[in-house]
Amino acid sequence: MSLKMKKEIIDSLTGIRGIAAIYVVIYHLFHHASDNNFINNGYLSVDLFFILSGFIITHAHRNDFFDVVTKKNYITFMLSRVMRIWPAYVFWLLFNIAIIALKGRPISFDQIVSNVLMIQNMGLSSSIIGTGWSLSVEFFAYFFFPFICIFTMSKNAYKSLYIFLLSVCVIMLVAFVRHSFIVGSQIKFSGPLDVMSFDGFGALLRGLSEFCMGVVGYKIYIYAKNTSLKYVNHLTYAITFILIASLLSSGMDVLFSASTFVLIPLLAMGNNKIVSFLSSQFSVFLGKISFSLYLCHIPLVFYIYSRAELLLSNIIGHELFLLVACGAISISACIFIAWVSYELIEKKLRIYINIKMFNSKRIAKI
Repeated sequence: MSLKMKKEIIDSLTGIRGIAAIYVVIYHLFHHASDNNFINNGYLSVDLFFILSGFIITHAHRNDFFDVVTKKNYITFMLSRVMRIWPAYVFWLLFNIAIIALKGRPISFDQIVSNVLMIQNMGLSSSIIGTGWSLSVEFFAYFFFPFICIFTMSKNAYKSLYIFLLSVCVIMLVAFVRHSFIVGSQIKFSGPLDVMSFDGFGALLRGLSEFCMGVVGYKIYIYAKNTSLKYVNHLTYAITFILIASLLSSGMDVLFSASTFVLIPLLAMGNNKIVSFLSSQFSVFLGKISFSLYLCHIPLVFYIYSRAELLLSNIIGHELFLLVACGAISISACIFIAWVSYELIEKKLRIYINIKMFNSKRIAKI
């Protein structure tokens, strides 16, 4: 049985983005007090985001940069990315600035400007939104995407191999070299790839190399889409097992990144229980709100957790049950807030911007 090219939105990849976003929330909520490898490896969701982003953006824009980069299509591409990110990002940025002001903590004008422009992680300042560093890194990757796309998607397979091998070498460098050039002033790491400081090049190298891996992964998807579905499904189960094993272990970040690189094209091609779960209505819902969830959960999840703990501590005596109950309440509340943000900010403002700029109601969903 052969495979067919999927519709523009690949549900299984939307779903895995949603599951990864929940994983990030769990990581931020519990990893400081946990010795569980699975929880402490939650930061690796960001590496999945980088690889997935490279794959999905190539899926959406490969025809725009098939053989040439023009000023017009480059500007159009960058505007489409800004419209996708900016509405929700600026809203939650202002929300965090307001909280910082209410707490009386200092914040400079330069820091605000660099964060608004999403260039803070290019050596300029720390991120105001806790997760904003990765958005700055991804925005950095967008500047190079058209050129990476043309180079990688050419008929010369060796070019894709060069990009892949270079990306792997860079990932190894980031994972195992702790020189200040890589990590900047960062001194605490949850694992080898937990490099995110704005004053080192590690975060940019980490994000750009994994983004490039996603672009290469899409080329593999294009060439492998007629592979036997039976073979694809068996390989999907095997790679998923390896990926989960890497999350249950300590220090297996590079293996996780490599597994993700292989798994994403398989999920786009396959038809199995894993794909069905990730394509389910609930998983796709989480995927749709994942960007807002990623933006809003810090500091909301901590505040809601502390309120829930205060209310329930006299009712639930068992420490583990209390932790699970407060965690479930705070994560559920953040999901609800993210859904509201998605419906009222992401969708509404993107429609408005599209109408004003392009006289179109088409929403950039990628």
